[in-house]
Amino acid sequence: MLDEKQDPVLAAARKIVPLLIKTFKPRSVVDIGCGSGAWLKVFEEHGVTDYLGIDINTPTYIPINRFIKHDLRSAELPKQARRKFDLALCLEVAEHLPEQYAETLINNLCQLSDTICFSAAIPFQGGRGHVNEKWPEYWAELFSRNRYKALDILRGIIWNDSEIPFWYRQNILIYIREEKANNFHLIHDLPKPLSIVHPQLYLNKIDIINNPKTLTVLLLAKRYLLRKLSRSRNTL
Repeated sequence: MLDEKQDPVLAAARKIVPLLIKTFKPRSVVDIGCGSGAWLKVFEEHGVTDYLGIDINTPTYIPINRFIKHDLRSAELPKQARRKFDLALCLEVAEHLPEQYAETLINNLCQLSDTICFSAAIPFQGGRGHVNEKWPEYWAELFSRNRYKALDILRGIIWNDSEIPFWYRQNILIYIREEKANNFHLIHDLPKPLSIVHPQLYLNKIDIINNPKTLTVLLLAKRYLLRKLSRSRNTL
């Protein structure tokens, strides 16, 4: 386990959780794909004692009795989780599931709560085990089928906070059931584009492209393809 001071997920949670509590005042929270349990740990630090983590691997930050081991590809929620929570989390998890399970994941989230904090990797963001990187509009469409509306209320606040990993600053959105959305003055926020790229991701990719090793590999690949093309033409 990472030292708490070096854990970027815990650092992000300690910045973002207070914003979620201030806005939505949840008394109960469920985290789908909870990983280490860092987000739930921070909710507990802020007085939220009714919480549950769901994932395939055992978390390190929360008690085992607050966790359910479950395959997130399953269309059926575990029995212990078949209830409503004030807030559901699903943060940088969706991209790890094959696309055929994307709608299942969103449907399950919508069964769990009317308010969902969601973040998923965009195309070419990169990361270990990413198999379904999509633009936010893709996820927004799946949520809209369940009558949920996207609210972009966090990214403007945390965008320049370097203590938060760029992927949260870039991807995090709130989805709220349409009939409850008017309870929050934030619903009147002006429409914004959902698909945005954080400068940190852009600069990371530029560093890779400008790396001499990368340029060498591309040059070798170009030469190889040209030779293959030449041989193909000669056999015609």
